[in-house]
Order: sequence, then C-alpha cells, then structure tokens
Amino acid sequence: MLLSSEMAGANCVFGGTRVDAGLDTNSNDILEPGEITSTGYVCNSAATPIVLQSGATQGEANASYIAADANAPIELTLPAAPALGDTLAISGAGAGGWVLRQNPGQSILAAGLPVIPSEFSWSALPNQPGGNLRYALASSSDGSHVYALSSQVGFTVIYKSDDGGASWVTIGVGFVPGAFAVSADGARRVVVFDNGTVIYSPNSTGTWSTSPTSLSMTSAAAAAMSADGLRVFAADGGADGKVYRSTNGGANWEAITAVPASGWAALGISADGVRVFALPKGNGQMQQSSNGGYDWSAAGPIPNGNWSTIAVSGNGRYIVAGDDGGEIHLSRDFGTTWEQPAALPGAVSSLAISRDGKVILAGTANGGLYQSGGSHMTWAAVNTSTLWTAPSNVLVALSADGANFFAFANGKPLLSTRVMARSSTGNKGFLAGSAGDAVTLQYVGNGEFIVLRYTSNSGNFVIN
Repeated sequence: MLLSSEMAGANCVFGGTRVDAGLDTNSNDILEPGEITSTGYVCNSAATPIVLQSGATQGEANASYIAADANAPIELTLPAAPALGDTLAISGAGAGGWVLRQNPGQSILAAGLPVIPSEFSWSALPNQPGGNLRYALASSSDGSHVYALSSQVGFTVIYKSDDGGASWVTIGVGFVPGAFAVSADGARRVVVFDNGTVIYSPNSTGTWSTSPTSLSMTSAAAAAMSADGLRVFAADGGADGKVYRSTNGGANWEAITAVPASGWAALGISADGVRVFALPKGNGQMQQSSNGGYDWSAAGPIPNGNWSTIAVSGNGRYIVAGDDGGEIHLSRDFGTTWEQPAALPGAVSSLAISRDGKVILAGTANGGLYQSGGSHMTWAAVNTSTLWTAPSNVLVALSADGANFFAFANGKPLLSTRVMARSSTGNKGFLAGSAGDAVTLQYVGNGEFIVLRYTSNSGNFVIN
C-alpha cells in the first residue's frame, strides 16, 4: 500500500490522502507505478482543526484536533457513538503530546504504526531449559519454534520448543559451547562447537548428522543461516580466525579466503543468503559481502568498533550492529551509510530485528532489555523486574513479524510475550503520541478504529 497527499479537487473537495494498492512483485518494499492495481481516496472533512490547550476532551466524529499543551498530554476520548466511516484526527503541537482514550468496547488497530507497548505482559515459560550460562537463542519466523543453548555441569544442551516456548525437549548435547543457526521454518539447524565439530539437522525430525569437515577454529563465535537453511556461515573467534561457508545446510564447508583473518565476534545474513556481514573483535573494521560470501569489502563508512553482535532485516536493507561500549550502529540502505541512533548503558550482548526492519530488540551484558521501532531514533527500556532479578548477558529473539519477543539471561527463566498492534479493548486501552506526532483514525464497526495515516516525529507511538 502507498499513501500520498491528494490536493483539493475532484477526488477530494478539501484534500486528503490517495491510497494506492497492489502487489510488491519485486519484493523491494516499494509499491512502484507498474504494481498499482487499485486507487482510493480518504478525504478530509471541512472542519477547521480544534485547538486543545489543556485537560481532557470528548472527541467528536469527523473532527480534527491539535494538542497544544506544552506541559502535559492532552487527553482526547474517541467518539462514543461513531458511524461507520467516521474519522478523528489529532496532531501534537505542544511538548506535552496527546493521548487518545477509548470508550467501553472500543479498540484501535494500529497495524503498520510504529508502536512501543506501554507495558509488557511477560510470561516465564514453563519446563525451562536448565543450566546457568546461556549461549544462544533463536526463533523460527512464525515464533512457534524456539531454540536455546545452555550449559549444564560442563556441557552444552540444545533445547527445542515447538509451541512458542510452552514446552521443551532436549534435542542434542555437546561437550563444549557452540554457535547456533536455524532456518526460517525452524526445520534446518546447525551447531558449530568450539573444537570445530559441526552437527546439522536437515529436517524437522530432530535427527543430527556430523559434518565430515572439521573446521579449524578455537572458538565458535557465530553462525548465520539463510531463510531456506542452505547457505550457512560460521566464524572463529580465535586470533586470526577464519569465516567458513556451507551451501548445503552445513553438510560440507570451505574456508573463505576473500575475507581477512581476524578474531570474529558476530555474523549477520539476509534472508536469501546473498548479503553477509562479519564483525571482528577488538576495534576492527566490519566486513560485508553482497554475493553470498564470495567477494568481501570493508563496510562503511562506519567507525571501527569492539563489535559484539549484529542483526539483518529480511531483504538486507536494515542492518543493526552493537559493540562492547553499548553503541548501536544502524544502516537503512544495505550498509552503504551508517548512523548511531543510540548508546545503551552496557555492552550489547544480543540483537534481533523483524523481517521488515521496523522492530529491533536489544539485550545487554548488564541485564538490560531495550526495544526500538519506527525511525529507530528512540530506544525504550523493557521492564522485566517482576520475573528477573539482577540478570546478565541478555539474549533476544524475534519472530519475523516482530510480534513475538523472547528473552534469555544467565541463570534466569526464558521470557516470552506477544506484542499485538492493537490496543486493549475498553477504557484501559489508549494510543499516545508526542510533539510532532499525528494520526487519523477511521471507525470500521464493532468498536474498532483503524489508522488511515500518520506522521511520526518521535519515531514511535505508545499503545496499551
């Protein structure tokens, strides 16, 4: 879907929004003219915007409001008895922002809106993976298959859940820590151990095979896999370590000579396995490949860093990398340019990103858990204090749609929550924005409002 401004005229007397729809046939996240199959219009009402200076106001159907309070949020309640198709618009002019409150039975469907929940309903998953130290956490694209590597009295156990973490089984045991990767459907899996041994499972039956190729490494720092599970990369964290590639799901491997030897910290890969990123330890230069790991070059311009972790969106457009100093570095254009939108209080231990790049989850070595959405210029701490006390080394995983969150910490229970792009029904639910944030809602029946269009200056709206 593509939204664009419509000038006042024959289609909309008072102007409005043109809505073009069609199938993104080339999967570039852009609806191009040749892909448009239908066009509609959402027209503005003739009403002059109502400026709200302070306090709470009952909203009227087909009205537009400006929240102008500089000190506190303007509270505007949705129309109590809207007709099908009625709209309501609000924009934040004052520093206090605004909050859209709901009547009984009402809710807001915020699909496509960059939102941060006002609170998370975490669950400590039952039948927990045991052990103290956590080595890896991964999720299938739909969030139903979850994998965890955890130490237990000197050896590493691989745990699997096929119901989003509700129950767990042991599917493998190794005597040394390792790196783990899983395909989008959760069926193909690869574990690389510190001694260079590789085990792989080509299907969902749970059977494992040992690769005849023993990788020359001293520390299995990272593994990354394409969505289909066929292209797999592994990196050695030891001095002068190599990066290895498999094109058959981990069965056979070769050392990549085109990437310089280094002590590697992390690997990232696009869904098709074409774009690959390798992060070195110890203030080194990030390396990237745009042809499946056959040719490599220095990524940039991006400062050298004491890199620790990386995550890549499905098409490789968004790349987010973290370092031991807590810095977050982000590219929105396949690694061509970079920015630093955040510095978290603690070394970044883990990153996860949704398929479309709109949701990022970060864990830190000192127990922090953070979420970012929208423009990624703001990062919010996620509270886990009710279930975790003094956690460390937080590992994170996301489903492809960015709705299923998983978090793991040393010696702590695995937490799970699902973030819905919908407010709670009734008076408890709300949608809030800051100065410069604007949204237009339309009533579609059964107590539900949808987002027609929005502008975000803060980068994220808050939903409850």
